[in-house]
Amino acid sequence: MTENIAEKKYLTQLQKKAVIAIVQTKSAKEAAAMCGAAESTIYKYMNDPVIMTEVRSYEKRIRDKVGYRLAVGSNEALDIIEKVAKGEIVDIDDLKASVRLRAAIAWLDNLYRTQDMTDIERRVSALEAAREA
Repeated sequence: MTENIAEKKYLTQLQKKAVIAIVQTKSAKEAAAMCGAAESTIYKYMNDPVIMTEVRSYEKRIRDKVGYRLAVGSNEALDIIEKVAKGEIVDIDDLKASVRLRAAIAWLDNLYRTQDMTDIERRVSALEAAREA
């Protein structure tokens, strides 16, 4: 996933590493340690519109990949729900049918949330583009 950021020619190597670190860590301190920058540099980068555009772009690519994986697995989740409903999946030893059912439902819930967020992002982008035109 870092390949797209590495191709950005207008960012320095440290900035490219910082973009990834900002997305993958929970704090500026952790991001600084991960990319080898000072914590104050991370805070500076987090106020830089160009760098934050790259952060948002990187986050979007991650969401897109998650959405794809959820979509690919949705048929299996639906199959589990159907088989539990029909009694074809039953409790065996340490694997409960109810656990599989909850996991399948959670899978589909996450798919729908991801699709909703993608749809909202598309709509907002279209509105912003129309406003600028």
